[in-house]
Amino acid sequence: MTMNPSLSQRYLERVSVFQGLSEDNINKLVALTKTIELPKNHTIVNAGDRGDSMYIILEGSLKVYQTDNHDKQIVFAILTAGDYFGEMSLLDGKERSASIATKEQSILLRLRKADFDTLVANSPNFCNHLLIGLCERLRAANTKISNLAHMDVYGRVAGLLMESSEPCGTHYIVREHLTHQDIADRIGSSREMVSKILRDLSFGRYISQEQNKNIIIHKHLPHAW
Repeated sequence: MTMNPSLSQRYLERVSVFQGLSEDNINKLVALTKTIELPKNHTIVNAGDRGDSMYIILEGSLKVYQTDNHDKQIVFAILTAGDYFGEMSLLDGKERSASIATKEQSILLRLRKADFDTLVANSPNFCNHLLIGLCERLRAANTKISNLAHMDVYGRVAGLLMESSEPCGTHYIVREHLTHQDIADRIGSSREMVSKILRDLSFGRYISQEQNKNIIIHKHLPHAW
């Protein structure tokens, strides 16, 4: 797939790791990247693979996950437009730490290792933003680990709903289309337990779900259930 260079430039200018690059460097970067379009449920990175590219998401969404010994997926994060991945393996030369697959049809830019290395060597701004991005991911991972260790299932469900929501008038709305299985995969629980908690929250009129699958949070969720 070929994307208009000016459109690719506008996308890249919104990505945090590339902010601060000159327009000339952004144009050079566009020339080095390749646009790829992927269908839903396509695995682009497998845990354990050797990395040779960094990817920037232009459209769509992807999940970062690992599979346990019982083939159950544990989802660590959901990536959307403006996010990027693959830079860790290019920096340390080690295997990919997780698998990544599309949740819907997605469009990405791919940056090969040789071009990535050139960008790292020649652009201090790129390096600074890259380090900031890695620190943010590490903090998010630490928070997730802490929540899994110290919160019960209800606490994890409530935390995910609030983390995924945004203010909308007098209430909050979760625009991401989260199925009960999606929530279970994200918090390390069973779908049955998640369904029971959401059913109870609906009965208590804490939440409701619109026909378009958005979840509405009408009032503060209780601290415990």
